[in-house]
Formats: sequence, C-alpha cells, structure tokens
Amino acid sequence: DGNETFHRAAAIASVTVTGALTRSSIVAGIASTNATFGDADDILAAVAGTLAQSSSIGALEIGAGSGTNAMNPAIPHAFAIQAAAIRSLVNAGSIAVNDFADALFLDAGTAGEDADDVLVRLIP
Repeated sequence: DGNETFHRAAAIASVTVTGALTRSSIVAGIASTNATFGDADDILAAVAGTLAQSSSIGALEIGAGSGTNAMNPAIPHAFAIQAAAIRSLVNAGSIAVNDFADALFLDAGTAGEDADDVLVRLIP
C-alpha cells in the first residue's frame, strides 16, 4: 500500500522450495519504490538506526519446474531473488551457483527471457 519501511539489516538463513519457484520473490534488505522487485528501481535499503550490516540470503534450493539458469538478463523483471549477498543457489539438483557477480534469471515457461522469469542478482 506504499507505507512499507525497508531496512538493510535483514538476513534469510536458507530457503528450500521442493516444487517450482515461479512468479515469486525472495528479498532481504532491498527497497523498491513501486512494490515490484526485479526492475530498475530496486536499491539497498536504508540503514536502520545502529544496524548498519548489509542484507544476505543463505543457501537457496529450488525444485524442478523453476526454469533453467540463464545469464545476461536484459529486461526488467516482476519477480526476483535479491540481497547484498547470496551464498548459493541449487536449481533442481544442479551444481550450486556461488558467484552472483553477474545477474542471472530462471528461464521458466516460454523459452527466452520474459518479465515473469525470476531474476537473481546482488544489490550492493
């Protein structure tokens, strides 16, 4: 409703989704001005008082049907996994991704990138 307050000092220990992760966001310590995570206005949230540490998401494990890992997203997305740090992502039992210096997206549904694919990126 626009009255949300976001704080940088947020952490999610780990997330396991046994089925498909589609059209969903997992976000820690990120602020959005339009209530959509995965587009250009997402920024690291403000410091809350003396809590200056940055946000993080631990190990993520998502199930089959979440789409394939694809690199070089080029369009705004409506869903995202975002934090200042992400430890790892295992997509349907594949080898863990541990380097998020370059964003990626979960190409689900129709082949090729579209706004409903889940964007995975760091917001430093």
